[in-house]
Amino acid sequence: QSFIRPVRLYFSVSLLYFFLLFLQMDRVEQEMRASFNKGVDFAKARAERVLPPKTPESNEAQRKDQVFTSLLNGLKQKVPEGRLRQHVQHYLDLSAEERVVRISRGMLQQMPKIIFILVPVFALWLQLLFFRRKIAYGAHLLVSVHHHSLLFLISIIGMLLPELLGDMSALLAWGLLLPALRRVYECGWWSAVWRWLVMSLFYLVVLYPAMLLTALFVVVL
Repeated sequence: QSFIRPVRLYFSVSLLYFFLLFLQMDRVEQEMRASFNKGVDFAKARAERVLPPKTPESNEAQRKDQVFTSLLNGLKQKVPEGRLRQHVQHYLDLSAEERVVRISRGMLQQMPKIIFILVPVFALWLQLLFFRRKIAYGAHLLVSVHHHSLLFLISIIGMLLPELLGDMSALLAWGLLLPALRRVYECGWWSAVWRWLVMSLFYLVVLYPAMLLTALFVVVL
């Protein structure tokens, strides 16, 4: 029987996903500006496809900008005079709206690198969770490649058919990891569930610092 090799499948769907994402970058930037200026949640603005009425300014994007700006102000005090400090100061001199847009655009541009790094890290975590099985790392890496391919594929469907999946595509792909663990590693439901919960926590613990470091990288570029 013919089949698509896992690595080829992963690169094909990931390239298609980021190609579609970059095509929509201008629209995403416009929606981010609208969300910031109108004081509404970005996800709600994208789902409604309209400019919502003006609401209080304490929205999520503004809150994150305030937290990140405070972090950079503290960092600037510890950085000696030089190009790095100039980059930080230049970012802080931007308007709040421009800061949010710059970080959002930079995060989208760096996202392929983040996901590419997470694939082998995800496999390593699988090996730790199933260390008693004495399974080779390559097998866990194969599971990781398949999982992230599915994540990209469902995300593509969500982008092309937002009315069908919308922002639930990533959650759906992550939820499908649970039966996948049970089937691939031939374990019971309880064994699969607690490992799936640990994997979920691990992804949050790793992903958020990775996004923060990426945001700092965008600032000093």
